[in-house]
Amino acid sequence: MRKRKTWYLALSSLCFYVVAAANDRPALYAIFGLTASLWLVSRVQAQLGAIGLRARRAALPARLTAGDAWPLDYTLRNLGAWAKANLELVDQVNHGRQPSIRRQVLVRRLAGGQTLAVTPPRLLAQRGRARLGPLTATASDPLGLFELTRVLDRSVREVLVHPRAVPLPHFYGDGAWGGQATQAARASQGLDFRGLRDYAPGDDLRHLDWKATARTTRLQIREYDRPAAQTATVALDLAATTHWGSGPQGSLETCLSAAASVLLRLQQLGFRSRLLAHDQGPLQEVLAPGQSSWPLLDTLAQADGAGTVALVDLLEGQPELVDERLLVVVTAAGDGPLAAWLGRHRGAGRLEALVVLVTPPGSAPAELARTLAGSAVGVVAVRPGDDLGALLRYHGKGRR
Repeated sequence: MRKRKTWYLALSSLCFYVVAAANDRPALYAIFGLTASLWLVSRVQAQLGAIGLRARRAALPARLTAGDAWPLDYTLRNLGAWAKANLELVDQVNHGRQPSIRRQVLVRRLAGGQTLAVTPPRLLAQRGRARLGPLTATASDPLGLFELTRVLDRSVREVLVHPRAVPLPHFYGDGAWGGQATQAARASQGLDFRGLRDYAPGDDLRHLDWKATARTTRLQIREYDRPAAQTATVALDLAATTHWGSGPQGSLETCLSAAASVLLRLQQLGFRSRLLAHDQGPLQEVLAPGQSSWPLLDTLAQADGAGTVALVDLLEGQPELVDERLLVVVTAAGDGPLAAWLGRHRGAGRLEALVVLVTPPGSAPAELARTLAGSAVGVVAVRPGDDLGALLRYHGKGRR
């Protein structure tokens, strides 16, 4: 529309000149001069409005969490003496393969030498590798005939947006490995009694067995075997044929959030857990107690959900899963082959297994849930937007 107005003014000015030249009328020459002057003055005003601007962004973290607000604040300064009016500031945010999002702010007036703090409309971060920038300013004349765009910040910054991991207070919340105090005791002395022996200098006196000492008249120490580190696997289904929907209301984002939440909870409880998935290639990340969770979350942040390997085939290729203490399967496909594999390898209840099944809103119970009903494999159905912390109440074998 702005370009049309400019062309209409230029065409009108030309028409007045042609008519004035054909009729030799001074009044028409005067009108031509006014329209031409208006065209020229408007262009100069637009150019003056775009020069002398500087912008400084707020600090941008290297990582964000999905659902957090983008820190798009910046400071705008007018270095010139002329006041700026009708400035349109545009910031570009690109979330992976999605179209760029333009965050626009209109500054009505910026006086000469003035510094202004600018906060664009709130934008929530979406999981993935996001790019921010460039930041541009578009100035126009008061009549809106001309506009000129300048790049205030050319830098394009990349940010990894992690899937949102929520606290799971009821996941393995009690039982043998249910708390920090129990974990500390388990790590310090073990829970399996091995036998008695004579006291040796340096032994912990808290482990003295007074009854045996009184019976043998020698100091007796109770010995314990250290239990093997508890291991767990979280199998995440990233097959392209599995997932439905897109964005925060799609199955992929819910699966990633559930997997991240479970893995961090297992680390908190002292498990050495690993992520098992296949996207563009195999994904295997290990998360041990005391280890930084960033490499794992970075991997999940870049998952595309474009895998070509079915989850049951991925599980079949991991024979060590048969002996692993805990298996958590996160999927959006409640199909028969997966149910058959779980029933065959975990249904007897010797080892623990849980399926986090992401289902569309209003859907009927999946075949997987019906097949595993009554078995030792727990199934928790969740939908996008559900409170995972409230739904994931798994407390160990036989107590869900």
